[in-house]
Amino acid sequence: MYFLTDLRKLIDTRTSVPEIQNVLANILTVATENSKNFYLDPNEAKLVDNVIDWVIAEAHSGKEWPYTKGRNGLPTRLQGITCVEDLRMALAVAEAENGGPFSLPDMPDYEDYVTGFPDGTHVVRLTANEAYRREIMNMNSNIRFWGIFNKDDLENGKRSYWSIRDANGHVLAGIALNRFAICSVAGFNGVIVDEEIVNKYIRPLIEEFDLKAMEPVAVPHLVMDANGDFHDIYNLPDGITVHGSMFLYDNYPKIASLPDNMTIQGQFVINKNINLRSTPKNLVATDGIGFIKCPNLTEIGEGNSSTNNYSSFDGSPIKTIGKDCYFPEGVVINGQMRKDAPQTSLLKKISDVFRAKPARRSLVDIIHQVHEDETKRITAIQDYMDDELQTRDFPGMERENTFRM
Repeated sequence: MYFLTDLRKLIDTRTSVPEIQNVLANILTVATENSKNFYLDPNEAKLVDNVIDWVIAEAHSGKEWPYTKGRNGLPTRLQGITCVEDLRMALAVAEAENGGPFSLPDMPDYEDYVTGFPDGTHVVRLTANEAYRREIMNMNSNIRFWGIFNKDDLENGKRSYWSIRDANGHVLAGIALNRFAICSVAGFNGVIVDEEIVNKYIRPLIEEFDLKAMEPVAVPHLVMDANGDFHDIYNLPDGITVHGSMFLYDNYPKIASLPDNMTIQGQFVINKNINLRSTPKNLVATDGIGFIKCPNLTEIGEGNSSTNNYSSFDGSPIKTIGKDCYFPEGVVINGQMRKDAPQTSLLKKISDVFRAKPARRSLVDIIHQVHEDETKRITAIQDYMDDELQTRDFPGMERENTFRM
């Protein structure tokens, strides 16, 4: 579903070429201006997605019709449209002529070389929204940019997509970046990138460009600690502290142990691990611990605690709870919520300080505050990176906006 007020933003995320943006804006404005609703239902939204792909594909393939304008600024081919259903019929005719749905063409003009490896593998930065979207679609995957971005940030390098390709040009993985911080890494078919690709190519990229991460497990198989150093997820150091949540889910079945004295300022969640027998000692996750459906996990290690949210070991056959565990917001064990886990007076005193409850607020107020706090945090991170980039020679930061057809 799309809100009509968001269509222009949608267009801007799909193409970086101003001329194509304007053509699409005119088409969708005319097609929706008489709509009785303020949104497009899922079927209409899918149609709009396909129309956007159609126009972008034809424009990048050298067709002239998107730029041949008649009344209302519409292309002459679409002069008769007055509603979304008219677009559906026009697209059906075009797809029949094309022999099927439209695919975005190769876009070598929107690639900047970043670096290379001795085996011929190389990295390019895709400098147009349609270029990286084409790649992600061909990978049958998703990519997540985490940050607060402006319209032109993909062109000016504040938002980047790096494509890792082998010597023959075949894509191995894609990396989304906010400045020099990795947001996410895309593999094929929604499966996390293979460990070999991370070790052979992504870790060297991290070292060469001093990359960081927007969240601790933004790079598969690696964890970034509170100091900005990356560690192998299968060999984490004792006493590691992590800023942010670690949602491992069932992506890392080879994990056989976790380090003692680990502190996560956020949530820690792992699912369906068959190797773990016990949680580590002194595991602290401020916003909740989750070991879900781990069939051989029978023990909660001593000193495990979470003060700001409940924890869950649901589906894991817990038999033993170590001393000095503390779950003041509750813990789910063997299908039951408990609040009677052992606690020490010191842990309780520390927890009480952090758990001082403010006056009751409405849900709207709470949601607004969470959003405001997250916005302030991300803005502060981006401001810091912008300052540091003044002293760095980082790929794409000096690029001019050259998107003209």
